Amino acid sequence: MKLRANLLPVLPSGMSRRSILNGVLTKLIPDEWLAIGVLASIFGIVITGLINWYFKSKVVNAQVKALEKYGLAVNAGDD
Repeated sequence: MKLRANLLPVLPSGMSRRSILNGVLTKLIPDEWLAIGVLASIFGIVITGLINWYFKSKVVNAQVKALEKYGLAVNAGDD
């Protein structure tokens, strides 16, 4: 009985969220959702590329600094 009493105030907010979500999903036609999906994918690819570029540039800068500080560890002419 206590569980049922605690659940009753929660149900209306859950039902209103569900109706809002249903309203948003049915507002657009499938072709519009397709366009949104394509644009979101392109945006995700661009963001991923920028993040990868940022961290790879940090690695390259660290390697350049290490080479400037310590020089080459192996001489290529000493085979």
